Amino acid sequence: MRPDGRIVASASSAPYPVHHPRPGWAEQEPDDWWGAACAVARDLTGRVRGGERVAAVAISGQGCACTLVDANGAALRPAIIWMDTRAAAETAMLTERWGAAIRDLNGNAPGAYNVEPKLLWLRAHEPDVLDRAAHTLTTTGYVTSRLSGVTAMNVADGGILFAYDAAAGDWSGTFLNDLGISPALYPPLHPCTDVIGAVTPAAADATGLRPGTPVVAGGEDTPAAALSAGVCQPGDAFLSLGTAAVVGVCRREGANLREPRLLSYPHVLPELGITSGSMSSAGAAVEWLMREFGAAYGADHAGYTALNRAAASSPPGADGLVFLPYLSGELHPILDANARGVFVGLSTATSRADIARAVLEGSAMAVRHNLTVAAEAGARVSRLVATGGPTRSAEWCQIIADITGQSVGVVASGGAEVGDALLAGAGVGLIADPNDVARAIARVEREYVPRPALATRYDHLFAAYLRIYAHLVDDFAFLADCPP
Repeated sequence: MRPDGRIVASASSAPYPVHHPRPGWAEQEPDDWWGAACAVARDLTGRVRGGERVAAVAISGQGCACTLVDANGAALRPAIIWMDTRAAAETAMLTERWGAAIRDLNGNAPGAYNVEPKLLWLRAHEPDVLDRAAHTLTTTGYVTSRLSGVTAMNVADGGILFAYDAAAGDWSGTFLNDLGISPALYPPLHPCTDVIGAVTPAAADATGLRPGTPVVAGGEDTPAAALSAGVCQPGDAFLSLGTAAVVGVCRREGANLREPRLLSYPHVLPELGITSGSMSSAGAAVEWLMREFGAAYGADHAGYTALNRAAASSPPGADGLVFLPYLSGELHPILDANARGVFVGLSTATSRADIARAVLEGSAMAVRHNLTVAAEAGARVSRLVATGGPTRSAEWCQIIADITGQSVGVVASGGAEVGDALLAGAGVGLIADPNDVARAIARVEREYVPRPALATRYDHLFAAYLRIYAHLVDDFAFLADCPP
């Protein structure tokens, strides 16, 4: 990116796998992250023209990936990522004993996705690994440490963790000591535009970047993507659609909403915060449908086109079929690792098209659920923009607008990587105000307006969506206890 926001070049690497060694477990190899970052950097630096140079670099990544490293920065085990639910028992204990303390610190509620439950699980099951750990890092922190040799965490990443004291803007040593976790495990926190170090000679060989190139702290991928979409004012909201989905509302940092059903954390920009909800299965539900029933639609991209065409042929409300999209448990606002996907309303008249539409509508119901809770807490939406691969589906975007009652603007700018470039430029003074540049480049390509004639029908189906989960929540827990 140039300082005016123009993209010079972009690149992507081959995807790296998520390993599921046991049901409910989800791990990734930190060296896969590093290898992907190196491949992208080599690709990009190979395209920089002779008179230009890379002035700074910033990274973002998935939040809450518990990544233990030794004193030399080497990963001690695979990272336990956010979708891992093995720490359910530790989460229950945190809720009972420290739930109030966590709400006081940062307004959040314990969930198995976060780092502290995973650390408690490691202490119980892999104490030797925890004893050898010098630091716990996030995805971003691991890659920036490999780039710069400096162990640090940006505040947007760190602000999600339960040990973060929102009032102090730092870790709560008292809370960590109460948990029996050494505060020394937690690296120093930095504003997202801080220069934390420089590219080392070894990292330069691996990436093609010049030795000494400033490394900026970067951000967690959700607020970095929000920045790229121009979500930089209170009331702005974003919807990031991918395998999972995240919806968030921008707010003033001092306006800590203390809504434990959602997640509150700092924006990558100073004096702003994000109140958001993450949903485990959005695109993943469509991928599941294509994997198991894709032969009915066709292969590859054509199959997705056919699936969307089928969904469009089913009436709004999928002829009374409601889908709970909890294929991997659910994060916000229910924070229920035991929840599972459910179809309610199947009949002999149900068509394949109805099932396709119900899957798209179920994800939109989950988005509405999070926005409803945010509005109840005072985080009301004045503008909603959407990014991510699934926004290519006009039918899905229209369904989201109809179900949420919000106009949905699909923005043309990239995702978190564009936000990272803005942070890098701001960190070395080439971009005075990343907010201004972001708003200039976040062009709305398409806008979907809710259709008032469908509001009553979708209000009724949303009420059914909420009732179905409430009726089944105990059954999900009972099912989870089924003996092997």
